[in-house]
Amino acid sequence: MIRLVRKKDGLQKDELFWDPYKGDLDLESAGPIDAVINLNGLDISRGRWTQEQKKKILDSRIMPTRLLVEKMKALKHKPGIFISSSAIGFYGEGEDRVLTESSAPGHCFISRVCQQWEDEAKEAETAGIRTVQLRIGIVLTPAGGALARMVLPFKAGCGVTLSHGRQYMSWISMDDAVSGILHILNTEAIQGPVNLTAPNPVTNREFSNTLAKIFSRKVFFRFPVLPARLLWGGNGTGNPFGKRPG
Repeated sequence: MIRLVRKKDGLQKDELFWDPYKGDLDLESAGPIDAVINLNGLDISRGRWTQEQKKKILDSRIMPTRLLVEKMKALKHKPGIFISSSAIGFYGEGEDRVLTESSAPGHCFISRVCQQWEDEAKEAETAGIRTVQLRIGIVLTPAGGALARMVLPFKAGCGVTLSHGRQYMSWISMDDAVSGILHILNTEAIQGPVNLTAPNPVTNREFSNTLAKIFSRKVFFRFPVLPARLLWGGNGTGNPFGKRPG
């Protein structure tokens, strides 16, 4: 396995320098490549969604994907598969509808980001590379991400539900996400969009109460919509706790 990193000095044997914003990547030097997995993207939950931040969110997905596709297409021996990350934000606010990979995209900012992200990845298909777009749910692991940030407040009895708490939360454990990617790598018939989520989504209220129960706590607080909009900007669209892929 070779990891693409953004440091030039002190590279390990399993590391290859790249700078997707400057178009720097020498895939040829890596030798024959069987598969390319692209999981790039700025964390959308950090920072207020100003126009500048929205541009960073989009560029952090489009530019690395575009460069990877460009470099793969130029290889003499092309990889057999390109797995490129997307997100369940593709569908927008799903409410209580069951969504599948064939469901229509949403119209909010994150939906448009995911559509452009996937369009860039699809260009690999023109070179005969099997291409998969991973529409990933909220990946849960205590090692980092959303769950790690929730642990301390919930342990302290300060866990919250988001607004009314009826939003569906399509989640997946880190172990299952990795296993899903390995399954895709080894299954030639899989191509196109894949929803990478657990089969049974829960509402935000159910999730919050379950997490609190693990720490022998209860959820007493509700985080209203208005403060959320003041903190993150926008009009609330693109909320990751509102999709229900089946």
